[in-house]
Amino acid sequence: MNNYFKELIIPYEGTQSFRLGAKYGDIKKLLKGEHLRFRQIERSNRGCEVEWPWIILIVEESISLVFVKDILFEIVFEGMYSGKLANGACLGISLKELETIDDSLEYNDFDEDYSSSEGYWVTDDELGNVNSITVFVKEIEESNFYKYEWLEKYL
Repeated sequence: MNNYFKELIIPYEGTQSFRLGAKYGDIKKLLKGEHLRFRQIERSNRGCEVEWPWIILIVEESISLVFVKDILFEIVFEGMYSGKLANGACLGISLKELETIDDSLEYNDFDEDYSSSEGYWVTDDELGNVNSITVFVKEIEESNFYKYEWLEKYL
């Protein structure tokens, strides 16, 4: 497996290779240069306060890189990703074990996931094991995130 799929997951930052705030063109160039298979989808966000579409690059069914206005703001780790958070959280860990590692985990009924004050979200499968870990720019926690004024910091 490629080392890109083993890197440390860092909340509010990304990984060594995929940094939050990176530009779409730079990430796409990296993926192509490393011959990593990916597909691209677009989410319209029609009806939102600002209707800028999100571009999502799904890399070898292990990492989803989410961009708005060409800026990487969210990374979802799933599938065969084997990297961990600094606290030891990883895909496949049971939620019960994760709760002993991170007592700030809270269930979000609306999004049907668990959020941590440490800067990440997780979802679980029917067996109660983590099947995705998401990290994001710090600004996503602010109520005006979807106005995208924070993008100026990265442009």
